[in-house]
Amino acid sequence: MPVIGASVIEQANTSNGVVVDLDGKFSITAPEGAVLVVSCIGYVDQEFTVVAGQSVYNVTLSEDNEMLEETVVIGYGTARVRDLTGSVATVSSDDLEVPVANVAEALQGKMAGVVVSMNDGTPGAAPQIRVRGSKSITQNNEPLYIVDGFPVDDLSSVPADQIKSINVLKDAAATAIYGSRGAAGVVLVTTKSALEGQTTVSYNGYVQIKDSSSNIQDVLQPLDYLKFTLGYARDYNIANYNNMLSYFGMNGGEHYSDYAAATSHNYQEDLYKTAIAHSHNLTITNGNERSRTIFNLNYLYDDGTVINTYYNRINASLKTQQKLNDRLNVEFNISYAYVNNRGGYGRSSGSLTAQAYRWRPIDNPMGDVSNIAGFGNGSSSVDSSYNPVDLAWNEANNRYSHRFQGIAAVNWNPIDDLTLRSEIGLQKSFSKYERYNAGFGNETNRAYLSRGESGDLHWTTTASYQIPFESDIHRADIMIGNEVISDFGESMSFDAYEFPTSFDRDHTFAFMNQFTQTSTFDTSYDVPNRSLSFFTRINYSLYDKYLLTLTFRADGSSKFAPNNRWGYFPAAAFAWRLSDEEFMAPAQDWLSNLKVRLSWGMSGSDAINANLWRETWQLGGNTKYTISDSRENTENDFGQAYAPQGMMQNPNLKWETTISRNLGIDFGFFDERLYGTIEGYWTTTKDLLMPVAVNASTGYSYQYQNMGTVANTGLELSIGGDIVRTSDFTLSANFIYNYNVNKIIDLAESVAVNTYGQWASSEGAPTTGEFTLQEGMAIGTIRAYKYLGWYTTDDFTYDPTTGVYTLRPGVPDINFDSYWTSLGRAANQTAFPGAAKWADIDEDGVLSEQDTYIVGEMTPRSTGSFNLSARWKNWDLSANFNYVIGGMIMNTEALYSSYGSKDNRFGSNRLSFVSGAYSPYRWTSDGTLELVTDPDELDAMNANATMHTPTSMKGPLFDKYLEDASYLRLKSLTLGYTIPRDLTRKIGIQNLRVYFTGTNLWTLTGYTGLNPEVNTSRTSGSYNFPTPGIDRNAYPLAIAYTIGLNVTF
Repeated sequence: MPVIGASVIEQANTSNGVVVDLDGKFSITAPEGAVLVVSCIGYVDQEFTVVAGQSVYNVTLSEDNEMLEETVVIGYGTARVRDLTGSVATVSSDDLEVPVANVAEALQGKMAGVVVSMNDGTPGAAPQIRVRGSKSITQNNEPLYIVDGFPVDDLSSVPADQIKSINVLKDAAATAIYGSRGAAGVVLVTTKSALEGQTTVSYNGYVQIKDSSSNIQDVLQPLDYLKFTLGYARDYNIANYNNMLSYFGMNGGEHYSDYAAATSHNYQEDLYKTAIAHSHNLTITNGNERSRTIFNLNYLYDDGTVINTYYNRINASLKTQQKLNDRLNVEFNISYAYVNNRGGYGRSSGSLTAQAYRWRPIDNPMGDVSNIAGFGNGSSSVDSSYNPVDLAWNEANNRYSHRFQGIAAVNWNPIDDLTLRSEIGLQKSFSKYERYNAGFGNETNRAYLSRGESGDLHWTTTASYQIPFESDIHRADIMIGNEVISDFGESMSFDAYEFPTSFDRDHTFAFMNQFTQTSTFDTSYDVPNRSLSFFTRINYSLYDKYLLTLTFRADGSSKFAPNNRWGYFPAAAFAWRLSDEEFMAPAQDWLSNLKVRLSWGMSGSDAINANLWRETWQLGGNTKYTISDSRENTENDFGQAYAPQGMMQNPNLKWETTISRNLGIDFGFFDERLYGTIEGYWTTTKDLLMPVAVNASTGYSYQYQNMGTVANTGLELSIGGDIVRTSDFTLSANFIYNYNVNKIIDLAESVAVNTYGQWASSEGAPTTGEFTLQEGMAIGTIRAYKYLGWYTTDDFTYDPTTGVYTLRPGVPDINFDSYWTSLGRAANQTAFPGAAKWADIDEDGVLSEQDTYIVGEMTPRSTGSFNLSARWKNWDLSANFNYVIGGMIMNTEALYSSYGSKDNRFGSNRLSFVSGAYSPYRWTSDGTLELVTDPDELDAMNANATMHTPTSMKGPLFDKYLEDASYLRLKSLTLGYTIPRDLTRKIGIQNLRVYFTGTNLWTLTGYTGLNPEVNTSRTSGSYNFPTPGIDRNAYPLAIAYTIGLNVTF
């Protein structure tokens, strides 16, 4: 069969080349002795030499099975792709060539079943990664990250330039080898090693310009702002109103015309800036028959688009492999990482971005600006928020960390086919956190300092034996291993405040323990966690077509009481290569690969608090008895006492266990021009660790118990192919689709079913929480009130004599005592014209918490991506798109513009859409604010109203603020050019490439907030219940433009 599109090129003169025609023929002129190279994607290159007098050459290209013969890391070993029986997704270093601060972001849209979300745009922020959905309700759902065999918290300290490949183990057949740590998936990172016979020096660097101006939201104009602010003050009480008039100089409409002529000051424009980030990576390699060494040095400065925020990182690593003799070699891998990042300020009222929404949009109030004490109740004032620019430059959260890691390993082959490996690794981390709050308003300076130290020790020993057989019919290997893990940590913190406002940041920290300020000092020591594990894996192949993998691991962990300390995790997987069967021979012209995989397995999760089974104590109130129960000498001298913490211990706790079933089909057509995988899975996580309320007489409030089951059922599809293959031009495409259904199967009645999302204040509604946990529903299911707009004058009868509005019969009252209004209301009635209105779902004539309904799931079920890549001669182009279908986002910035507590109403969001709200106030010709009570006039004034009156002390969560989270985003677009090697080699350069990348260039979404990927409040309360999909005070996601350079000497 002719290989259409194959190229024939003279090796010594690459400009001399032709393309094979439709019949597989070619014609080329070349001198005697010239070497011609015949090549085509999907085939092994063939060379032949031009012989004098010979004009016809028959060339046969053999299929290149490199894709199937390629090995991947699978946990304590490697395997050929063609031999995989479990579900493993792989990304090579070529797929990571995206200029990002955290390499995990580069994984977005690259692997089926692995959902990566950029929940926040903070410099250095780690993306959220979920492998086939959330397995646990209260515990960690992040996968296990392992870099060169050593577990790490995340991938933030590993530069993308140093990574060779990333493999993600998805089903239990693949993750069971990690036992108690593998339930949420395993991410295996392999860093680059030196190659034998090469000495190279490489530099990869980029400069990036980031912009967040597209995230700026319009704010109220001065007169609209004054109308709602003064109106709320009048609704609250007349003293409030008079103070407001004085503050703004609006007594008698004095400065009305000045405010009318003024424009609003949008502090987001001052807060956001164009930022410049840059990264530099130097790699030096040297390799020969006995020794291979690679040295990496990386520096990253990621400037934030919010002023005075940044992320700074330095990495250095040295990796060497020494062959002592033909049967013994040793490996050493040492690394150091330093991180310094500065975030926003640390007050409880929110982030810098939140303050930009809430700070008054009037630069200079034209009245008595010293008159701020009488607003609301004490601290509640028009200036209860803070100028975000002042905060950015005078307050800070600074975090510093140093991480040292060393790994040493020895490999010994005492006999043929047997490999013994022992690896020991040590990691030590030191951290420091500084928070400084400047003394704004009537506050004083405050400083908080904490230091921490932690460490991990891992010792792993394995023995791998390739069982010899006389024929190729059978092939088998067995691996057995043992692992010991120990980790520890300790910390101290010092919180001091009431410093003089004249102290700057440096003085405040310098005098933390020398000034008569109020302070608290705290220390903690983590109980060391230790585990002992034994594991084995057996692989068997019959005729290279029937593949079987058996895995077993036993883990013992100190995180559980002695009677439940051990967990056992078996797995089995079978694969059948149908494409190699004789009865499939007629299809071999177009079918290059077809394999069916079936697996079952168990894995666990020990990512839990180590003290859930122990009784823990904390410093409590004062007592006349010491901890040893001895009476103190002085009758009135009280000392500190220890008291039980709120959680009751439970020595009967056991593992959360995930059972996974997987069915997969791998396929390839037309010599792998079209290839892909389709997989269906069903996972069940049982014995969930759930908090259960206990009787208050015990002295405790709750206890963790094993009493729940969660299931994830899903479908994954990954299809890729080469659309065009020629010698000069290739065009490839890849499409990924993920569909995951999460469902709570079993949940004990004693488990609290609702949790509060903390979107504003504790006075919100539903008062028992909007997130709900119920059998048959997904984690992250949310309930809300059905929004019906607002009460109109038609809902009331009006008495012009008293000015009182009385609800008509059959119109339910909202029974929500948080609304303030100057309109007259009947006794014991809270509704009034303009008040928000919602559906009386239970039809009992009363609007109450029973009128909430299940709106849906916050987490989307369908996610995916499609990617295009092209190469023409020395040019390369790639485009990566990500998409989400379904899910919801709670737009709390819009919600907070509509509501707020009486303590921060004057500091609520000033977003411009509020200008269309229903209002009983209007400006008169003399510039004063007039309250309108007549129904006809109210109707005329508010004929074009777009929302209810935003004057409530607290507010219900309406379904209108739960917006569709669907989006399509052009995540990255890259154009690169590689300088011809015949030019670069003249100056000693092996490879030189320049490129341009745009990131987050375009997003199609119906979401009215900043970022449809946002998730700023993932858990809530001491129970750690999940509250996904909340958009509250999020750091904006920037558009980035990058110019980069890759050069190898």
